[in-house]
Amino acid sequence: MPENFSYFPNLFRLDFNTQTQETVHAITPFMDVLIVQTPTKTWAIRGTSPLVTAPNPYSTFSVTSGYGTIAPKSVQIVRNELFFLSHLGVVSLASLYAID
Repeated sequence: MPENFSYFPNLFRLDFNTQTQETVHAITPFMDVLIVQTPTKTWAIRGTSPLVTAPNPYSTFSVTSGYGTIAPKSVQIVRNELFFLSHLGVVSLASLYAID
């Protein structure tokens, strides 16, 4: 099997390193980012350039450490909050940034 697929250019792919080799359980659009969740962590991916041909059109940042979602279908957006089931129980995120 070839490693460089010509039908899906590298330009439109983002290698997301979870650092713990956990599988990504959910990817959810929320506010102006994509929320990426594993069982123990939550990250966000944000576009940094309107041009996908830019050298780094995306940036990632940590939203929570210590918990993520354990049930992919539990991730729901209700008004301006993101709810999901974690090891801690039902979690609600109203903001992605510590200063908000």
